[in-house]
Amino acid sequence: MQQVLIVIPARYGSKRFPGKMLADLKGKSLIYRVYEQVSKVSFPCRIVVATDDVRIYEHLRALNVEVEMTREEHQSGTDRCAEVAFMYPGYNWVLNVQGDEPLIDPAALDHLVEAVTRKGSSIGTLCTLITRVEDLEDPAKVKVVLSKNGDALYFSRAMIPYQRDITKKDDWLGSYPYRRHVGVYLFNRETLLRITELSESPLEKSEKLEQLRWMENGFPITVLPVTMHDHGIDTPADVEKILPYLD
Repeated sequence: MQQVLIVIPARYGSKRFPGKMLADLKGKSLIYRVYEQVSKVSFPCRIVVATDDVRIYEHLRALNVEVEMTREEHQSGTDRCAEVAFMYPGYNWVLNVQGDEPLIDPAALDHLVEAVTRKGSSIGTLCTLITRVEDLEDPAKVKVVLSKNGDALYFSRAMIPYQRDITKKDDWLGSYPYRRHVGVYLFNRETLLRITELSESPLEKSEKLEQLRWMENGFPITVLPVTMHDHGIDTPADVEKILPYLD
């Protein structure tokens, strides 16, 4: 298998948790714990952190982690990932892993890379079953509906599909396998560079989900179901919740 370029976008600014990439998690920064988890994948890869801040850059360089400074004005992690892909032209596949998932499952990343490259898709991502009504109702938990061939039909912050004949939301989960999107993307390099040149689309503006721009422009997204727990860090309060799961 060809070596995969793994890019971990690590922006310093965050509306809900400024500087969270350097948050201390039992003696290690958040971004370094993500790097350690990603390093456990079984496929051949090169891992590069993409940041916009010298504090993150110097922190990782001191830990001998490969890191690149990228432009501050990027609107998404995908744009930051594409800038790094330009710097490293020898890779046909680019895996974008969020920098705020310190317990990201390496086996799920293995499954994504193996399945998408075997299928020959140009974009692949992950999803996991929703088991709690509060997650179904939470607009921060992005829902995805799949076609029979495993491609995404739509992503939404709303509860999709809507159950017209079931009044109680507590009964919805028993009537359909609702899925939460896991924000990891594997791109064919050429596709990654193309989609970052596209203008913001109407659906993207409505839902604030960049993957809708890609779909509106005719790029299918293969979605792989995996079993994963939601242990991302969005706010300072999330740090205390995740500490019991860390070594």
